[in-house]
Amino acid sequence: MHLTYVQSAEPYGHLENLLRRAIVAHGAGVTEQRSLASAVLAIIETNLKRRVVAVNSQGQPLQYNLHYEVRFGLRDAAGNVLLKPQGIDLLRNFAYNVHIELGASRRRSQLVRDMQSEAARLIMLRLEALPAGDRASPGSG
Repeated sequence: MHLTYVQSAEPYGHLENLLRRAIVAHGAGVTEQRSLASAVLAIIETNLKRRVVAVNSQGQPLQYNLHYEVRFGLRDAAGNVLLKPQGIDLLRNFAYNVHIELGASRRRSQLVRDMQSEAARLIMLRLEALPAGDRASPGSG
């Protein structure tokens, strides 16, 4: 993994940018050209679901569950699987006030970003758990 390409349907999304920064912080490099990569970290799918869990007497939502799912996998330059596709599921509760729509929207956006940060951290932990021969050590390359 000394030079990693991050493949995604949303190549410059928040999660993808967090992953690039984390890879560099762990001593590996990131490339924008797949042909130069020694590994491809594929973000196969991301999904955000919102489910109402509580309503007031008028039927207006008071609380939601936000469910963020990420599926990812890792292959080497030859296409060999280094990390089988797997998922991370995160759940957050979100209190909602119909009278403060702007504040609720900002809070929801912040919770989504927090879940993306947590997902990036968990992905990096799984990558760090790979056998040493399958990932870069600082200074290798």
